[in-house]
Amino acid sequence: MEALRESVLHLALQMSTYKRATLDEEDLVDSLSEGEVYPNGLQVNFRSPRSGQRCWAARTQVEKRLVVLVVLLAAGLVACLAALGIQYRTRTPAVCLSEACVSVTSSILSSMDPTVDPCQDFFTYACGGWIKANPVPDGHSRWGTFSNLWEHNQAIIKHLLGKQPAGRPLSGPRRRAASRTHLARPGKRTCLPRWKFCVSDTENNLGFALGPMFVKATFAEDSKNIASEIILEIKKAFEESLSTLKWMDEDTRRSAKEKADAIYNMIGYPNFIMDPKELDKVFNDYTAVPDLYFENAMRFFNFSWRVTADQLRKAPNRDQWSMTPPMVNAYYSPTKNEIVFPAGILQAPFYTRSSPKALNFGGIGVVVGHELTHAFDDQGREYDKDGNLRPWWKNSSVEAFKQQTECMVEQYGNYSVNGEPVNGRHTLGENIADNGGLKAAYRAYQNWVKKNGAEQTLPTLGLTNNQLFFLGFAQVWCSVRTPESSHEGLITDPHSPSRFRVIGSVSNSREFSEHFHCPPGSPMNPQHKCEVW
Repeated sequence: MEALRESVLHLALQMSTYKRATLDEEDLVDSLSEGEVYPNGLQVNFRSPRSGQRCWAARTQVEKRLVVLVVLLAAGLVACLAALGIQYRTRTPAVCLSEACVSVTSSILSSMDPTVDPCQDFFTYACGGWIKANPVPDGHSRWGTFSNLWEHNQAIIKHLLGKQPAGRPLSGPRRRAASRTHLARPGKRTCLPRWKFCVSDTENNLGFALGPMFVKATFAEDSKNIASEIILEIKKAFEESLSTLKWMDEDTRRSAKEKADAIYNMIGYPNFIMDPKELDKVFNDYTAVPDLYFENAMRFFNFSWRVTADQLRKAPNRDQWSMTPPMVNAYYSPTKNEIVFPAGILQAPFYTRSSPKALNFGGIGVVVGHELTHAFDDQGREYDKDGNLRPWWKNSSVEAFKQQTECMVEQYGNYSVNGEPVNGRHTLGENIADNGGLKAAYRAYQNWVKKNGAEQTLPTLGLTNNQLFFLGFAQVWCSVRTPESSHEGLITDPHSPSRFRVIGSVSNSREFSEHFHCPPGSPMNPQHKCEVW
């Protein structure tokens, strides 16, 4: 026993003075604090508890002061580094003074009414200036951002049709159809200029024949890739939100993610229209005649019905679009599980390559999110990832979904126009898509900032880029309507009035209230918020 005690004491003495050479051994010994146990069960102390006190007492006054000074300097250095880090993270981004930034700032300012408190009425704050400057034009019952862009596209089509003899002609039946339908218009008196009716009617019937000209004139080829990237960002953001839902069971959530992944993107135009031979095949059975507008219209209706009847009992064809390239709109098809964005909407104010990302995500980003969310609204959710109408949700999630949506039915049902209430149930699908689209686009923008860093701000606005995101979203919906048109819309339109598409969505957004510092209980920051997706 005495020999063992001497061996242990000798070992302790050696270990307290041994200079370790390898990293692994150094990690092992350094990981042991005073009084810890080695694997062999022997407890070893390397220093006395009072050794530190004796060491400090043995120091001279100068040494003690130097130690204290070093500690204070080290603490000061850490504090300075922390302050610099905070300043770096919260510093105001540089201001963009390029021609494009100044131009878009001017447009934003002219549409705003900065005298309005955004927490009281965000729609009027965002669109008050636009509404004052844009009364309903003669010949129209409503006017808005969509209308303005569509008129811009009409002017382009008019110009293209007017220069047809000098440009690359339409071939075969497409040229005869487009030109004769365009020119053959009876002399009925109308408030609209004749050319607008003719162009609109031609585009409605023969938009795919006009598509190649419009696409070549307005749509940069790499716009497809840029739009595809935005769509991928929105999908990713939507799926991130999907993973956080508390009301959905795991099996249904997994199937919902599979459906989101399977959504097919159609951007700009269908590929077949850029091939003259393929396009001529489409219109080969349609022939227009000179100077007979009514007969041409009847011939086209018959042609359309033959094409539609030929599709019966056939698998859906993803190359067939329900909107022509110049259209200022977008849609989701539940039977094809696809989202479609014609070239006509991939323009300002929805998207421009020179605009801040905050505006692009608030514009076309929200449109993408809106159409994506339609795959999971009160009707779209009933179709699976292959477009089949079948029950793929568990009953528990179906009931939870209905409970979540009742909140929106009640919320929008409390809005009214000229004393007439909005039908919250009739507009439910679009309201779900509006709210889900805004949420997905905002998350996608935040993901972009994390990846690429904060972008420059616009001058004179005094807004952060997060605030600019919501402002860009709201200004897309600036519009005016006659009382009669408003009444008709409340009865027939599945969309809520533009004003409520804005304030209904932002009042459900906690992020909006945070960025605009809206007090709890204010109109744009109600205590109770609705959320489905």
